[in-house]
Amino acid sequence: MENRYVEAIRTLRSVPRVKGSFVLTEDGVILAVDMPGTLPTSVMQLVGTRLLVLGESMNAEGDPCTNLELQFGDHTLFGCRVKGALLCVQAEPDVDPPALQTAVSRVVTELATLRGM
Repeated sequence: MENRYVEAIRTLRSVPRVKGSFVLTEDGVILAVDMPGTLPTSVMQLVGTRLLVLGESMNAEGDPCTNLELQFGDHTLFGCRVKGALLCVQAEPDVDPPALQTAVSRVVTELATLRGM
């Protein structure tokens, strides 16, 4: 099953300026990684878990938080909830937002189907 998760998120790299992505459960378990370089799993778990906590704190304000975008230096990190998991996408700041949103929507649908299995 994990290979199907990787196949799904790998399609995000077709969007220019997307560097990679990963998926982790709400419990911090990494389901799939498509990240270049040597970013340790522990860092991905830490970042993903903190995004989940940030989203939960925003939920407390009323409307559910389903997407987050953080920019820092030469990096942008997008987080999107998917059926008990979080899709994290790392991109350059000048990524094309409509192209990324379209690709993320397709991947979220595919991941939700996989998560429902």
